[in-house]
Amino acid sequence: NGGKIGKYKSKSCIKKRSENGRQTGNVDLEFTGSLRDSMQVVKAGDEVFLAIINSTDYVKAKGQESRGKKPIFIPSDDERRDVENYLSDLISERVLSYF
Repeated sequence: NGGKIGKYKSKSCIKKRSENGRQTGNVDLEFTGSLRDSMQVVKAGDEVFLAIINSTDYVKAKGQESRGKKPIFIPSDDERRDVENYLSDLISERVLSYF
């Protein structure tokens, strides 16, 4: 919903993140980058999805949503609109580059 996911509360998690040079304030779902990297655009028939493509990271994502008691990986209307605008701009740039 555009808000923060939450704050890190576990002392062991904060310590581990700090020791690895990661920020320890707000939950950012970024430690190794594997969760972000496992998100890919997938086409199924006529539909296109952003999907977490491996089971380990899928379980990790669901666990984060469960702990935070809210959906994290469902894009908001603003995020959807931002992607549509971004793609529209890319298409326009490509079309205009031919003229």
